Amino acid sequence: MSPSVPAIESLGASIAIEVDAGGAIPGLCSRIATLLETALASARFDELFAAHDRSFVAWQDPLRGTIINASVHRPGHRTPAHDHAEAWAVYGAYRGRTAFHTFDRGADVGPGVATLIAADERVLEPPSVAIVLPGQVHENWNAGEAPAWNLVVRTRPLDACWRRAFDITSGSYWTMRRPN
Repeated sequence: MSPSVPAIESLGASIAIEVDAGGAIPGLCSRIATLLETALASARFDELFAAHDRSFVAWQDPLRGTIINASVHRPGHRTPAHDHAEAWAVYGAYRGRTAFHTFDRGADVGPGVATLIAADERVLEPPSVAIVLPGQVHENWNAGEAPAWNLVVRTRPLDACWRRAFDITSGSYWTMRRPN
């Protein structure tokens, strides 16, 4: 865990209020996206990312399980297409450019083969955000020549989520990670 930075603590407290308010997941994610985008536009998170060359948990709510990951992606980094099963995530660009491609998952057409329908493809530039709903397949990559720093709000830590990897051409998928 990174040393406390007031901006991340403030953002975390605001997220906790929204999680407690609850509601349908798309609406909750939309409210969190607004909070994250506002924080990215106005707060200074340089101290948070300083001295990190890898992604790390920047804030975790021990009561609710919600986390904020500070993602550090070097030039050339690419995250393969995957989902987080029942978990949602809200990605926000702080520095650099992060390309983001999401797919809606249609019906399975065979064992381990899903229909993937392109939903959104864009480059996140600070302070833009992207929402990934439960089960939504997505991939992202550093679209620039400098490191990309992102804050990612998640339902819970990634090691507590089922994740499946997808071949976006064929739709085939396999378990990438089981929860610890």
